[in-house]
Amino acid sequence: AESQSGLPAGSMNDDAVMNAWVEKEKANPLAFVVVAAPDPAAGGMGRQLGTQFASNLLAALLATWLLAATAWGFGARVAGATAIGVFGWLANIVPQWNWYRFPADFAFGNLIDEGVGWLLAGVAIAWWLGRR
Repeated sequence: AESQSGLPAGSMNDDAVMNAWVEKEKANPLAFVVVAAPDPAAGGMGRQLGTQFASNLLAALLATWLLAATAWGFGARVAGATAIGVFGWLANIVPQWNWYRFPADFAFGNLIDEGVGWLLAGVAIAWWLGRR
């Protein structure tokens, strides 16, 4: 029987088997495949756009709640929101690059997306929280 890693079960302590597996991993590409059930709404993105809007809104509300609990000024709140975005990138995208070999430009592009996105959200949040 094979384990999930493709190694024969119980062979993790066998140096010859491990070395052969390492060489095979070095020589072959990795495929990351998602198999999903058929989508009856294929061809339209309404549901996905609605879900994305709702998740972004909930994330912004959570960030606003966290930043409202601080005595920080405008700049610190913008930096805090940016840090929230970078935290999300570190927790979610870097592991995809590290473990599943997603391309570095994918990871870097997501850092820009999260960093700039949350910086801009931070400007709006800090402005909103600073109103009198």
